[in-house]
Amino acid sequence: MKYDSLVIFFGLLLIFFSPLRAQTNKKVDSLTGIYNSLPDNERKIRILSNLYDETEFTDPDLAKTYVDLELELAKKLGNVKEIGSAYYNLACYYDNKNNRDSSDYFLKRAKEKYIESNHEHGIMIVQHFEAGNDYYDGNYDSALKKLATVMVTREKRKEYSNLAYDYSFKGLLYQSKTYFKLALENYIKGFKILDTINGQEYDKAYFLDHMAGMESELGNIVKAIEYQKKSIEIYEQLDYTKQRAFAKIGLAKLHTKLEEYETAINFAYQGVDLAKKVDAKEAEHDAYSALGYAYFKGGDYPKGIHFTKLALAFRKKFGGTPDIIQSLYQLGTILNETNQTDASLLLLNQGLVLADTIHNTIWLKLLYRNRADAYKRKKQFSKALEDYEKWNTIKDSLS
Repeated sequence: MKYDSLVIFFGLLLIFFSPLRAQTNKKVDSLTGIYNSLPDNERKIRILSNLYDETEFTDPDLAKTYVDLELELAKKLGNVKEIGSAYYNLACYYDNKNNRDSSDYFLKRAKEKYIESNHEHGIMIVQHFEAGNDYYDGNYDSALKKLATVMVTREKRKEYSNLAYDYSFKGLLYQSKTYFKLALENYIKGFKILDTINGQEYDKAYFLDHMAGMESELGNIVKAIEYQKKSIEIYEQLDYTKQRAFAKIGLAKLHTKLEEYETAINFAYQGVDLAKKVDAKEAEHDAYSALGYAYFKGGDYPKGIHFTKLALAFRKKFGGTPDIIQSLYQLGTILNETNQTDASLLLLNQGLVLADTIHNTIWLKLLYRNRADAYKRKKQFSKALEDYEKWNTIKDSLS
């Protein structure tokens, strides 16, 4: 994953990918014309690198052809810095292919060449890439340390737009550590930078979404709703239906926390309609989950169970493992509250297996707590105590 797309992985790339495809094709044609007109020189190497950038996600096989030519020409000319850039692009290529070993190999080679050529920007983007790998590996403290070095260089170079996204990445890291106040502070810093430099509106909406999420985690629901509504205004102006769907679902969850269940259900149904309009399955199952929880909290248990089961079915087909865990947890909780304890335990057990598989301590904590409640309801007190102890151990480790 390339440096400038690392923080974009949160979702921005997916929003704009399709409409940019035609523009990308035109740019590739233009760059190819320039490439064919040039002698073998450094500019020609950079054109090959630009061609890789333009095709990295739209045509990975073609992108690999460009980066191979880039490396060959850089070696021919003995340009150490550009050899490093070619190695870096290869690290990105293999990262996109989920080939971590090859990606790590080329990233190491890139770093060596950037250090040899004293290329400050190159060293910085490698450090950011390494921080990204640490994030995916769950090594959040190591990622924060590397990111801090990156941000010093970023500020020195006055690259404020990317600095804003560095704050976003930092917020994500603190969010992953459940340090929600620190996460919020960093999201706000990034947002303020974008506001100061007149950044893109869709970028601001992205920050507002995350600021709303952190305010919610901190119990500041009214403030969270304020941020969420601001992001919806931007998505409506830009006509981004999928993101409007997610933001409406966010409002549904927030109003559920305020025990305003009728309002929550209304926003969730709006989310369903918007998701169906653009065939956004991930938004649709998120809306069903929000409906299930709002109906359950509002006392309509049959509808709560129905929509949560619907969300689980969608997520098993279209969602990722964390989404499936969330539905298993929610459905297990509802069934336990409605005295369907055996069925509840079956779902909570499934959730625990999946959470352990992906080493997600937050879900493990929640699932152990609710399974302990289920065991207690069945009067299996020794098992309940074991799970309470596991829950408490994880809770202490996250504090």
